[in-house]
Amino acid sequence: MRKMTKLSEVKSVKLLEMLQAIDYALVELNLYLDVIPGDSNALQQFNTLNEQREEIRSQLHAQLGAISSYNILSDPDNRKWSLAP
Repeated sequence: MRKMTKLSEVKSVKLLEMLQAIDYALVELNLYLDVIPGDSNALQQFNTLNEQREEIRSQLHAQLGAISSYNILSDPDNRKWSLAP
């Protein structure tokens, strides 16, 4: 496990909070676009938020490692969770 300083812990928590907020907005936009698929502004917002989400996820992955089972399963190098520490 990586040793984290207090500052890096605070940054990680802030990034996780941002990721959670973006995920919530993406779900809401997805539901909205299911009902009104022709709204180009909503689609643009969805795409922008999706890009921001990927940037934050990459930052968190660099700091903490895999943050969900999806990250572990999609990358064979991340399956090290099954190995003893």
